[in-house]
Amino acid sequence: MMMKKNYGKSFRTLKQAIHIVIGIIIGSWITCQFRLINYENFKKDILYQLCSYRSSWLYDNDNDVIHVSTKNDLAHTFHSIHNMTSTNHQRKLLLIGVMTAKSFLDTRAQTIYDTWGRDLPGDVLFFTSSNQKTNSNLPFVALPQVDDSYPPQKKSFFMFKFMNDYFGDRYKFFMRADDDVFVNVERLKNFLESLNSSESIYIGQTGVGNKEEFGQLNLDSHDNFCMGGPGVIISFKSLAKIASNVKYCLQNLYSTHEDVEIGRCLRQFAGISCTWSYDMQNLFHHNSSIQTSILNDMIPSKDLLNALTIHPIKNPNAMKNLYRYFKSIDHQNLNFQITKLFRRLNILLIATTNLNYDWKDLLSMKFKTLINIKRLANEAENIGFYPSLKVLFTKTLTNPTWKFFTQKLYTEKSLNPKKNIEKDIVQAFNQNIEQIMNTLNHNSFKKGTLFDYHSLHYGYVRSTQSIGTQFVLDFLMMYRKYQGKRLTIPIRKHVYAVQTFSPTRLLRLEDKPVDIVNVIVPLAGRILTFKRFVRNFIQVYRQDDRLTLTVVLFPNHSNQTVSEIEIIMKEFSGTKNILQVDGKFSRGTALQQSSLLFNNSSLLFFLDVDMLFTEQVLHRVRRNTIFKQQVYYPIVFSQYQNSLKKLITKNESIDDQEFGYWRQFGYGIVSVYNQDLISVGGYDTNINGWGMEDVNLYDRFIASNLTIFRSADPDLIHIYHAIHCDNKLSSIQYEMCLGTKFFSLDSINTISTFIQQNHLLLD
Repeated sequence: MMMKKNYGKSFRTLKQAIHIVIGIIIGSWITCQFRLINYENFKKDILYQLCSYRSSWLYDNDNDVIHVSTKNDLAHTFHSIHNMTSTNHQRKLLLIGVMTAKSFLDTRAQTIYDTWGRDLPGDVLFFTSSNQKTNSNLPFVALPQVDDSYPPQKKSFFMFKFMNDYFGDRYKFFMRADDDVFVNVERLKNFLESLNSSESIYIGQTGVGNKEEFGQLNLDSHDNFCMGGPGVIISFKSLAKIASNVKYCLQNLYSTHEDVEIGRCLRQFAGISCTWSYDMQNLFHHNSSIQTSILNDMIPSKDLLNALTIHPIKNPNAMKNLYRYFKSIDHQNLNFQITKLFRRLNILLIATTNLNYDWKDLLSMKFKTLINIKRLANEAENIGFYPSLKVLFTKTLTNPTWKFFTQKLYTEKSLNPKKNIEKDIVQAFNQNIEQIMNTLNHNSFKKGTLFDYHSLHYGYVRSTQSIGTQFVLDFLMMYRKYQGKRLTIPIRKHVYAVQTFSPTRLLRLEDKPVDIVNVIVPLAGRILTFKRFVRNFIQVYRQDDRLTLTVVLFPNHSNQTVSEIEIIMKEFSGTKNILQVDGKFSRGTALQQSSLLFNNSSLLFFLDVDMLFTEQVLHRVRRNTIFKQQVYYPIVFSQYQNSLKKLITKNESIDDQEFGYWRQFGYGIVSVYNQDLISVGGYDTNINGWGMEDVNLYDRFIASNLTIFRSADPDLIHIYHAIHCDNKLSSIQYEMCLGTKFFSLDSINTISTFIQQNHLLLD
């Protein structure tokens, strides 16, 4: 009896457990159905509850006004939302869905919308998780029952379903993109227009998984997928296949990667795989270090020029830099087209000079009313100069000598005749090579040939006012024949290229308040030199009274007193300050302490007592120093000692211009707003003695977001004085001091003449 009772109790326990398991299974199934119903209800209601960031009204096909309620989980629509209910069913080219998160809406997403997103031949829509609250004007969709967790499998599939449900018949192509991808809109437009959107298309950078994941993605040996990072493009036909099978694909996931599962879904239901093509890794460019190069203004143009997308660009500043770069390329291409038109016009004008009647009569009266013929003829003569080797060696007074470059630049204009190639030459060279390659490959697809740039042998470059920047290039390129019998051979190419200047344009500049320039000078001894400086300062002040003078004294370094300085400065009637600093002389300490006397918006101009300048320098200081944007580092003209000229025999001619040099390596003279000086930490007060405090500050300006404007100032002159290098200085300071001392000795021509006359060369 007891056994039957225990048996009955065990049976009831087992029965309850079975009921619980069945209940869990049924509950899970019902939950899934409710989620799908939720999405379907969302879909049916979305057209009546779309949130517009500009307007709360939509119009349907019957012209009835529909009031739009604002709900966080509904879409903040894009600018062409009215097309959703219009009668025009012509498909646009492209809709890009950018997957982002709430934390990136105001940074990455906003940057995309403000840059390449505005140039699209279609629209862009940002997809986030549900329950988003933001004041952003971005066109975004908060997908229901979706969060921002990684991997974003559900978000990706729901995004495709949303785009198909409401825009599937409005666009030819659809693109899935991350919020850290850059799109070269013009290249992408040309690429998509060459495709047939009515076919099932699935394009991106082909992936099969990395070594660590090999065998774990449940892919057969011949299977692949399009990597999500650089972007995935599908046609509307492929989109429909994904959307109609979202439920099955989400319930049958075999990996944690959403791009792998998208590829698996398309392969199963559309019968297509990601395009197997080597070119796709160039078109959909992925390089984890590319952002650093962009931020350092070292954009690898050769790698990016033909790219449709570039990934990853997570820094908004890098995204903006890249956008500006491609805009500049577009601008250059337009200028090149204008130049070619001017060249054709120039040929026409030259041809008409041999006619018996005025060439102007050849132009219609209508054309004459649209243009200024005389101005156009002048511009055609200058801009329309046709590249020709015949004029290369025409010797004139204004034509400069050629610079020679290989891996280094060789020029007779520099103190160092062999140096690194200047950045502007590198950029111009790269642009010319790109243009040359594009010209050579102009019908390469039809011809079945391709030219690739390989390496430079040598080049010459110079810039002339009348023509532009001229290049003579000798380089190696690879000729590839891929139709018929395949062939690859190296070819040496000799090219003459010209980058012409744009037409002269007059720009209207608005007058702005003239800032007070606060000149700051450190002083330790050197009373006679200071008297000369004050006399020059007073002359400048009479021409421009928006000027103050601050002198920083080191009483412990010399016997000078404040009263002595006041006597010297008494003739100066403007605002003046005298600041005393105890301790050993330190230029960095002097300039840093003096900056504390001024408010953050003050314009500071740090000078040395050896300088002479004119009021024109003040104009350049005001123009070239921009608050919170730009710092001005003028290159000063420094006098030579000229002692060797006295020792040269009189029958040797001396060039009157060889009495000084441009001190390109000097960074002590600088104008900066006090706020910008504070933002980089000011001068280093731990550096004593001569030098290094200026280089230290310059390096910190480079590392900041401030732009450094550096140019030669012909009215800023450093008067020669004897240079004494204290051997107690640090090794770097001592070496810099000696370098300046030897550079200031005399010109290279004078030194070489002295050496030859005195037979100082060793045999």
